[in-house]
Amino acid sequence: MVLIQLFISIFSILSYSHTWEYHFNLYHTDLMNNDFSRDCIYHTINHQLDLDGKKYETRQLIEYCIRPSSKKEYEDVINGTIYSVLTFDQLKKKNITTESLVDWAIPMDLIERYQHFLDMNNSSSMELLYNCTIPWFGPFCQYRFALNQTFSSIVDITFESKQAQDSYANFTCYVHMKCDRGSSLLCLDWREICDGKIDCLDGGEDEKYCLELHMNQCAQDEYQCRNGMCINQVFLLEAGISYSQDYECLDQSDESSEAGTMKRCVKDPSFRCEDTVCRFPNTLTCGDGDCIPWSVPNEGHSCYNNRDQVFNYDFEWHNEQVTRFSRCFKLGICASNIFSENDFDYYCQKLCENVKICKMNLEYCPSYLFEPDFPVWDGHVRLGFFSNQTFMEKGYPLIPHFVCYDKYKCSFLSPTFELNNNYTCIHIHHLNLSYPLDYNKIFISCIQHYQNVDEMTCVSSSTLHCLGTNKCIPKRYVMDGIPDCYNGFDESIAANSCVLNDNYRFHCTSESKCLSPTMVRDGTSQCIGNEDETYSSEQVTHIQQLPFSALCDGRQELFSSTNESDETHCEQWPCTNQYTRCNGVWNCPKGIDEINCPSNFHCPQNHHPCLFPKTQIMGCLHLNQTEDGTMDCLGGTDERTFCHLSYPGDENRRYRCWNDTKCVDYSQRCTRCKSSEDVNEFCGKPTYSIFDISEYFQFMQDLYLVVKLPFSPQSSRPFPTRPTSPSINKPIQNQVFQAKQLKNIDRLNSKQTWFCHRGILIYYGKNESEKCLCPPSYYGSRCQYQNQRVSLTLRFRNENLNKLDIMGIIITLIDNAGVIQSHEQVTYIPIHDCNTKFNIYLLYRDRPKDTTKNYTIRIDAYDKINLLYLASWTLPVKFIFMPVNRVSAELVIPARYHCHRVCNLQHREQQKLVNTEFCRCESKNPQTTFLDREKCNCSSDSLCVGIVHNRSICLCPLTKMSPRCFIKSICHKNICMNGGLCVPHNDRISLTNFTCACQDGFSGKRCEYEDVKIDISFYDVS
Repeated sequence: MVLIQLFISIFSILSYSHTWEYHFNLYHTDLMNNDFSRDCIYHTINHQLDLDGKKYETRQLIEYCIRPSSKKEYEDVINGTIYSVLTFDQLKKKNITTESLVDWAIPMDLIERYQHFLDMNNSSSMELLYNCTIPWFGPFCQYRFALNQTFSSIVDITFESKQAQDSYANFTCYVHMKCDRGSSLLCLDWREICDGKIDCLDGGEDEKYCLELHMNQCAQDEYQCRNGMCINQVFLLEAGISYSQDYECLDQSDESSEAGTMKRCVKDPSFRCEDTVCRFPNTLTCGDGDCIPWSVPNEGHSCYNNRDQVFNYDFEWHNEQVTRFSRCFKLGICASNIFSENDFDYYCQKLCENVKICKMNLEYCPSYLFEPDFPVWDGHVRLGFFSNQTFMEKGYPLIPHFVCYDKYKCSFLSPTFELNNNYTCIHIHHLNLSYPLDYNKIFISCIQHYQNVDEMTCVSSSTLHCLGTNKCIPKRYVMDGIPDCYNGFDESIAANSCVLNDNYRFHCTSESKCLSPTMVRDGTSQCIGNEDETYSSEQVTHIQQLPFSALCDGRQELFSSTNESDETHCEQWPCTNQYTRCNGVWNCPKGIDEINCPSNFHCPQNHHPCLFPKTQIMGCLHLNQTEDGTMDCLGGTDERTFCHLSYPGDENRRYRCWNDTKCVDYSQRCTRCKSSEDVNEFCGKPTYSIFDISEYFQFMQDLYLVVKLPFSPQSSRPFPTRPTSPSINKPIQNQVFQAKQLKNIDRLNSKQTWFCHRGILIYYGKNESEKCLCPPSYYGSRCQYQNQRVSLTLRFRNENLNKLDIMGIIITLIDNAGVIQSHEQVTYIPIHDCNTKFNIYLLYRDRPKDTTKNYTIRIDAYDKINLLYLASWTLPVKFIFMPVNRVSAELVIPARYHCHRVCNLQHREQQKLVNTEFCRCESKNPQTTFLDREKCNCSSDSLCVGIVHNRSICLCPLTKMSPRCFIKSICHKNICMNGGLCVPHNDRISLTNFTCACQDGFSGKRCEYEDVKIDISFYDVS
């Protein structure tokens, strides 16, 4: 009977696999005593760009786990739906393999234990395996997701859905610093620490240690970020050129300001959002990486998570939860005679019966009021109201009558009056603001980073004294596009920007200005002669510098002293060629280079995709109806010449509003176009649900014309792909076709989208209670708290030229006692990953971290084929008071060498770091390095390189995978051909994907293709 039940169980699972496409193998389900995370699953983010034959990639693996606020929060397990419970002995008798358990969505820890049980042969085990009813998974079948999708799709859909703004505030908090923000609705965001202004009103703890950061000195080969941190100069100005909006500076000051304007962080969980702070000091952080202009109250701008709404202090005057507004202030508003009868009853009935009585009661109030009763900017700027003046007028926001401030910080201001309690104040209209609420533009000049000796002298020679004030700023702030001195002295010629000892500055040839490198080609001309915008370090002046693909592509890139360019004599050059054919861009008139190409819209011959305005359906339009002067498709996709001619200098404005002459960026169509055809149902949908349509429109932008491919057999497209029909000019009969309907994609409601903040919702137990899987940046039952961490970016260079070099890189965060805090590992394939950046999170063992310790990042490189040690590097973690420590490095893997000198201690041999030497144990056990062999539980053919949280850190050979290397990888049989080497992908993302490193002369997925070559033979040459 038991055997029959077991057979039914296995048969049911196999049957389910045909109807349920997705299964999930959790990691770290074995709970350790010192764990702050468990039950983990992984998501990868790859940003790729192919430019001139080179592939640039940024790769990040994000670990989503249950991360409670404390270790005490772990609950007793509540089972979900269990199909059957089997012992290891039962599985073995039925010849169930570990490969089968992977398909059954069994946790990886349990699969490894089962494989170890099989390897022991004579052992017997009654350990239980819970076989879950789909869609449940986990060690006790306790979890299921809200969507029937892969985990990567669930992450993408969750973040895309956040573009539909919620009506409630959904922001996260940094709680590892005691901080009174004034309002009970407010909390500190980690990005506000060391941002220059005081946010904690109970002592300014957020700016207490920041002088160390601003006084930091960089090495000769390093670029200094605006906030004082240092990065390798090789990372300067890479965004938009070779990498997509990557920032190595925490404050984004290593890239042009134009690159930073394109961020939409509400839908992006990567480093570029989670691990950056606001670039400009007059902006408000949304808490997700986005920043909006600061004004109090904040009008006309919005964070998707509504964090800005809690800064609209005066808009909350009637909120009973807010206690920082006096009764007199509320009386003044109710006495302003701006409310209708119904509104008055709602807002004011508890205060007074009518406007007249409100005014009478107001007479007993003080002559002036500070509302709210705490500073709203930099710990000293307060909003003031006179009780005998009108507080509000119809159609206008609540504007203060005066502002009070610290006269020492703002010595350049001429005060209007002083109050008895030592407040220095100025009438709001004396600030001469273009908009009354933008007074932060004045008080931002009061921010002090450095102490000064007197009104004319600064403490440090690396600082500049702002004329007319007692303020000093770092000299690197000069001519960087951000006015730090009153009246913008630091952004004027008088600041002598060209006398600075700064090799990274751009020298204007038309005037005596030396610009911060981030101001070059940022979309705004700073030099009189505009050379900062026309300059290019790779400006083409000779035809030999251009790839073939740039010739006659409609975009001039060759500038010579003659009238010849890459766009002259194009009548002799075929427009439709292997570079332009089927690349998604209209390089040729009427888009003939994109006719009859593979497409998700499945148009018939001689038709282009077209979104018809009346039906809002993606259909197809005949070629003869393109560029005929009549706009048939939304966005003017059939009349593209119009926007090119109307806005030749703005390569993004290529979407034409319906029945209008205005062209806008496709992403702005819903706000800048007025027609109901443009502001349609697609505006309310996340991008993922209309991805094909969105991608088609975005390819209209001229920026896609910039990408050029040099000639190579690998980059060549099959040409021609399909012969052009000879009937292209015959009379049109059925020119309009409805394209294939798009696939329906699961959606999340508002609660499911925002419940876990920046985490992922998961249902738990039979009652399906909500739980959250948090990324390393957050923790808590709803991922509501911001985590301390090291955010590391690595790029490697390999001195060896062997194409079959495969390296295992172990990265560990270690304290000064040698204790490993956390670790990560990557596989580096030089032939594929030469221009790849690896973004890596390293967490601290304790929460909060122990700030009395020093921390170091250690990187060890091993040969992945024979597991031999290659090299090591260490990187210091500076500024331990910072919640997020941003570290980046480009490391050169040296040619192999041998250590000859033996250290004094027994069993220790010397191995060399990049800049120092150390001793590591030489263990008799080949599977360990410098560890006690009894503590390691890696497989016998792997290498144990460390212990963290009582778990072994194991380096697997190419034939094995999983945390302890017990499971065979896809490469246990080399499936690459012609001498190629099979390298498995990260098993946390895919158990079946692989890469073949091919020998010279071969290419293809499995090295199955022999490259084109010319054999030249010589006979009788004597």
